[in-house]
Amino acid sequence: MKKFLLLIFFLIANLSIAQINFKNPTAISLNGGFFLPYSSEIFKTGVNIGVDVQHKINPMYLFFNLTYNISARKNIESSQNYNNTSGSGILELTSGARILITETKLKYYADAGLGLYFENKGAYEMDVNGKLTSFPSESSATLGGNFGVSAEYPLTKELDFVARAKYHLYFGVGNATFLNTYFGITGGIKYNIKF
Repeated sequence: MKKFLLLIFFLIANLSIAQINFKNPTAISLNGGFFLPYSSEIFKTGVNIGVDVQHKINPMYLFFNLTYNISARKNIESSQNYNNTSGSGILELTSGARILITETKLKYYADAGLGLYFENKGAYEMDVNGKLTSFPSESSATLGGNFGVSAEYPLTKELDFVARAKYHLYFGVGNATFLNTYFGITGGIKYNIKF
């Protein structure tokens, strides 16, 4: 709960420090793509789905991102096979800055953000000494961050095609690795709103 309150404080501080002009464009995008764990001992490659909201505050954009990465547990050892009985995944709740790099028809951005990462390692069943044994799911919440690049191509005056590639790092909880990393590659449609 303290981490969640810290994130809310961070978002409010960003909005109060910045001079927000609601005449600048705000946009929302729906995204989908691939979740690629980097040297993970737990997660398999999976897919993701999410929503991204951005608001322009010259000379940058503030963004808020909510993405769920859907995966499954890997075999702990190659000699042991087990059945996943529930899904695994990581929910990202992040906010940060997006800086425009080029101002052509195809726009390129650099992103950096911080936030909360909710990790869920699903339940599974495994043969232990000839007996099928069930293991419960494990969940944890921790702080992390991400950085990456994105590109936008206009389809109409209100719609853009968006592609993003981000590298995520979040702290491990309990016996987990100190830093957990993965790549998120997404594509989607962005709707530009003007107040």
